[in-house]
Amino acid sequence: MIVENLAGRSEEQVNYKMREGRRLVGFALKQHPNPAVFYNTLEQPPLKQLTITAERKIAAEYTEATGEVSGAIDVLLWGMNDVTRLVIGAFTRHNGISKEEALTIATSPESLKSHALGARIPQEKADEVLFNRPGEAYDLSADHSHIAIIDETIKPSHTRGCPVVSIENGIPIGDPLFRRFADWSAQLGVEALYHHRQTPDDSDLLF
Repeated sequence: MIVENLAGRSEEQVNYKMREGRRLVGFALKQHPNPAVFYNTLEQPPLKQLTITAERKIAAEYTEATGEVSGAIDVLLWGMNDVTRLVIGAFTRHNGISKEEALTIATSPESLKSHALGARIPQEKADEVLFNRPGEAYDLSADHSHIAIIDETIKPSHTRGCPVVSIENGIPIGDPLFRRFADWSAQLGVEALYHHRQTPDDSDLLF
């Protein structure tokens, strides 16, 4: 869950953003616990529209349920973006893996470490450094057990990125809510990719 441009904000503003982000993410997980069902509820949007469609629906439901407009919609959107882009980019290059296998791979503990590292890359550098480089910066591991960051020069930022991912002995570790949301987003990405793979007239497989 990236919080964009936290640098320069007051501690009060940062705390507000993270508090609201946790509320909205928690609401999304409770409202739509099954990513497969949620994807169908969204009416199977194209891959490029996946996260914005999901964000708009969750934000509208949150407002209807609470009477408030969330101040952390960007947290929800960028969190989904980070995970689904890594998942879709990795599996698009490996057509022989079944959906069931992909779900297991995408939510493995080692894949979660890659999602945590992605969350600790500054927003303005994320595309160039990681997400636009499938096969170079990230890929499935050699044994196809997880999504791996294969560019060893990619390191987590100690001052930028998602505050709910801490750096311990140089390793980014997400808190429990991050882990739940990353797994949920990963499953959503798999559902979207495999739905469109099975639709012969749909060429929108590039995220």
